[in-house]
Amino acid sequence: MDPRERKPLSFDLEKVDFEWVKTASVKELKRALKALHAEPYYPELTEAVENKLVELDPNFKKPMQPIHVSEEDRKNANAEVLEWQKNMKKIDKNITTTTNIFPESEEDEKVKQRLEEELQLLTKQAEDDKIKGNECMRSHDYTEAIEWYSKSIQKQPKLAASFCNRALAYLRVKQWRKALDDANSAINIQPDYVKAFHRRAKAYMGLKSFTNAIDDFQFILSKEPSNEEINGELKLARQKLKSKNDTDAKLQEQQQASSTSTHTPQVELLSTSSDDTKQADDTKSTTFKRIQIEEGSDSDESDGEKDGGNDALSGDGEKKVEELTGKSGEKRPELEKSGGGDEWWEEISDGEDDEQVDVLRKIEALKDEANQVHSKGLFEDALKVYQKCCDRLDGFKAKPSPVIKKKVVQLRASVWNNVAACYMQL
Repeated sequence: MDPRERKPLSFDLEKVDFEWVKTASVKELKRALKALHAEPYYPELTEAVENKLVELDPNFKKPMQPIHVSEEDRKNANAEVLEWQKNMKKIDKNITTTTNIFPESEEDEKVKQRLEEELQLLTKQAEDDKIKGNECMRSHDYTEAIEWYSKSIQKQPKLAASFCNRALAYLRVKQWRKALDDANSAINIQPDYVKAFHRRAKAYMGLKSFTNAIDDFQFILSKEPSNEEINGELKLARQKLKSKNDTDAKLQEQQQASSTSTHTPQVELLSTSSDDTKQADDTKSTTFKRIQIEEGSDSDESDGEKDGGNDALSGDGEKKVEELTGKSGEKRPELEKSGGGDEWWEEISDGEDDEQVDVLRKIEALKDEANQVHSKGLFEDALKVYQKCCDRLDGFKAKPSPVIKKKVVQLRASVWNNVAACYMQL
């Protein structure tokens, strides 16, 4: 190769200035640009050469240069992208749920209107079935009530009151698990439904799940702090839980003792004198009296059915309390028990006779207070509280409601029964 034809190894940048760029050819500009990229000290001159090349050569494209971004700018850019994505998701959701891309035809409008009318009709029929179930509950026909509530639920599965009322019917027939399921369904539909929480707590009590029942009773009290009825049921649930824990502990101790015991303690136990045992029994029978005290409950059952509660203050809430044999050996007659039950006021429609129901529930709470005083052996003090109950009942004028009239009669009989029990102890 002829040395005169050899290309120079580098381009002389000394002659490159803005005036030169204006008159240089495409070939010279490209060589100058290559040299400028090799020595990136002239950014303005480099940009001028690139712009001139774009002007002279339409096929020329500016080379991409790395962009230096600060960390703060990078974070701001990322935040803007994330915010944009979030807004796009909201828009997409609105489009898919509320916006019909295609305009509805007249036929579609008719179909939609017909469906709405059918839904309204089913909802009304479901309400009617629920009312029929309520009537069956008032007449204590719980099986029929369950059927009507089931029809209501089938027609409108979002009617929380039907689930809640069917739960009450299941409580009446002591089907605790079904009552629990219906109460849960009502709570899922209406999370602040206090009645549903109450019935779920009663179902837990029937299933001996006292811890869960206590949680529900406490939730109700957080909503209704002055509800004395729920406060009493909470105390009962705590007593049941304590009794269950004590029983489990004793059984565990007995099992441990039986696994390590020998025959010797049994021989010593059997060697106890029967005369001594008889003498201890005689002493016990001549020293103590045990009288059954009538307690209130919240059922609307006229035949004395109960979902669970204390039958007497001095004994286990699940067994009848009998008077112990007196000195003469004759057995005293057992005092008459009231025929109340749980949630008697729920037989009355919402908003109907609320004032009278409130008065009767306060009298019941006062009677429960007297029962507690009696259980401590303070018979004279209990008698004073019972007398207050009698005075309030005497001044109470019941409206012509069968449920309220029946409750007044039950309360009068129950209170006077407990007054008599107090006098027998004095």
